[in-house]
Amino acid sequence: MKLISVVLLVSCFFALGLANRAKRFTGFGGLSTVGGHVGCVVSDNKLFINGRYTKELTDSEQEELDQYKKSQDQFREDVKKFIEERQKQLRQGGSPASDSDMKTKKPEPPKKPSFCSDKATTQYVFDGCSVQGDGIYIGNNFVRKLTTSEQTELEQFDKQFTAYQKAVTGQFRKEIFGRHFGGLFEGGSSASKSTEVAQQSDNAEPTGKAPEAPKTPQFCSLII
Repeated sequence: MKLISVVLLVSCFFALGLANRAKRFTGFGGLSTVGGHVGCVVSDNKLFINGRYTKELTDSEQEELDQYKKSQDQFREDVKKFIEERQKQLRQGGSPASDSDMKTKKPEPPKKPSFCSDKATTQYVFDGCSVQGDGIYIGNNFVRKLTTSEQTELEQFDKQFTAYQKAVTGQFRKEIFGRHFGGLFEGGSSASKSTEVAQQSDNAEPTGKAPEAPKTPQFCSLII
């Protein structure tokens, strides 16, 4: 879901001419890619996050991984049973039941291991370098760890950038849906009024005023 949101946001940037820096969110086993460059991958007790070697798992982390695998197997079985129950109901001519009416409870995916939290797998991409976890990378080469003050600076940037994302997305909706689609309903129709109310309820920046991107941390210097 987070990945989809970022893809949408990037589209908004180009549509509004506000392309800037972006941060990429990934999760444990959430998306399969060639080479395993997204999320967490463990092989021979070695942990790779977003394709970068991170560390060897401790004994307790290995136990977490083993438990996660068992939970994943159970989750797949539960999903299979849940789907079969719905299909059986439809074959018998019944209407799809709500989740609360189902005999089999809607399965929940297992919790990710602690070493693959959202914070650990978030990747901030800046000009010339990127930050993952508490490390600075140039390409896939580890450079150094963030200082305490730099970690605080990054946390503040994250909050500001999240607010900026919401503002850009809100303005994009107003620009596209308000200006282009609103004209289709001119003449006081109920659809036009509904569109107008939806626009007024949006808390984003007013149309025509571009949201201001936060200043990016200077963890590296790009020479161009």
